[in-house]
Amino acid sequence: NVVNLAMIKPREPVMIGQDLLVTKLDMPGVYTEVRVPAMSALVASQVGQTQEYPEQRLAFTEYATSIAIKKYGLKVSIADEVIKQSQWPLVGMHIDAAALALIRKKEQTIFEGLETHAWTVFDNDLGFTAGVPSGSPWSETGFATEKYATLGQGIDGTYNGTITLMNIMEMMSQLITNNYQPTDVIMHPMAWVILAKDPVLMAYSRQSGDISSAPWLNVGSAKVQSNMPFGIQINVSPFVTYDETVTPNTCSIYCGCRNQSIAFIQAEAPSTDNWSDPSRDIQYMKIKEYYGLGLLDRGRAWTVAKKVKVDVAYTIGSEIELTKTIS
Repeated sequence: NVVNLAMIKPREPVMIGQDLLVTKLDMPGVYTEVRVPAMSALVASQVGQTQEYPEQRLAFTEYATSIAIKKYGLKVSIADEVIKQSQWPLVGMHIDAAALALIRKKEQTIFEGLETHAWTVFDNDLGFTAGVPSGSPWSETGFATEKYATLGQGIDGTYNGTITLMNIMEMMSQLITNNYQPTDVIMHPMAWVILAKDPVLMAYSRQSGDISSAPWLNVGSAKVQSNMPFGIQINVSPFVTYDETVTPNTCSIYCGCRNQSIAFIQAEAPSTDNWSDPSRDIQYMKIKEYYGLGLLDRGRAWTVAKKVKVDVAYTIGSEIELTKTIS
C-alpha cells in the first residue's frame, strides 16, 4: 500500500471583486427583493448678510436598484469507508472546499453583474460600417448610437476591434462625466497582454508612466501625473469575461470607481446541514447562503468595453509605413 503524507490543494485566485468592489449590507431575514433608491446630492450656496439660507432636501430619484435575493449552495457526499480509511479529516476538508466554491460563485456573480449592468462605452458587436466603427464620429452617420466599436487599428491601418489608450481614457472620462473618479481598471489575466503589446503604452512605460510593471502593482498618481490625470490600479481576475473560442480571443475591460460600485445584501450567512443514508453507507452535507448583488446608481460608477480583440492595437491617425528590402 502507498501512504501519502501530504495532499496538494487547489490554489484560489485573489477575489478582488469581494475585496475591492462590494459594499456589504447585512439584512437577515430578507428573502425576496431589496430596492436601493438613487439619492441626489445637496447644493450649497453663498449666503449674504441677513439673507435667508436656501433650503435643500435629499431627493430620492426614480432610478432605484432592485436587488433580488437568491439562494446559492451545493451538496457533497462521502462514503463511510472513505472516511474510515482516510489519513485526513475529509469531512472538514469538504466543508472548506464547499465554502471556497461559494466564494468563487460569489466572485463570478459580481463580474456577471458588471458585464450586464456597467455603463457600456464600447461594444465591438456593433461591428464596422464602411470600414470604420459603427456609430462612431468617424462613421457616415456619426454618433448614431450611445456606444460604438473600439478604435484600435491593425498593422495595415484598418480597424480590427482592438482597444487603444485613447479608448481607455474615454472610459475614464465617461466616469468623471457620471460624477465618479476612476480608481481601477480590471481585465482578464490573458487580456493584460494588450497593455504590453500596445505601442503607445510601451512608449509610456519608457518614460515615467511605469505602465509596463506587474499588473498587480499600484500605478500611483505621482508616477503618471505627467501622462494621465488619474491614479489607476490595474487588476486582473480570471472571472472577467474572456472568450477563447474565437481568434483572436475577445475580452471585456472594466474601468470604475471602487468607492461606489456594488451593493452586496447578505440575507443569510453560509450554513451547513448533514445527514446520512444508512442503506448506502453515505454521508451527505449541504452548504447554502442567501444574498443579492446589484450595481448602484444604474451602474454609472463602472464603464465597460465589450468584445475587445486581444491583439496589437495602433493609434488612430498614426502613419504606418511598411518597407521591404529586396536584395
